Amino acid sequence: MTPTESQALKDEVAELKAENERLTALLEARYKDVRLVEFVNGQLVLEGSIIAHMAEYMAQMLEGYDDGPVANYTETRLTHPRMGELILTMQRLTGKSPHELRREAEAERDLLQERLNEVDDAC
Repeated sequence: MTPTESQALKDEVAELKAENERLTALLEARYKDVRLVEFVNGQLVLEGSIIAHMAEYMAQMLEGYDDGPVANYTETRLTHPRMGELILTMQRLTGKSPHELRREAEAERDLLQERLNEVDDAC
């Protein structure tokens, strides 16, 4: 084996050991030891098996049950050791966001309140 081939094998072993340690940390929920997100050119990058797992988990939540409709968005409450309670929201791009739905409901409420006031004023 040439020195170049030997170094290539050593580099590959080091990479495999690092990946093994990263995956072990994930399995043991040692998240402080693993960087799950990174910023590249100012963009948040979410990669890796944990992201695929989260996406599948939330997609199944959106699918609903056999007798229920497919949801447009889902919210999951989480508790983080340092940050406290959080809400993770996942939304289909084809539907309206919770914010858009709330704004529409508030507009409808305001219109109905205005009509009710008009009726009260007429009486």
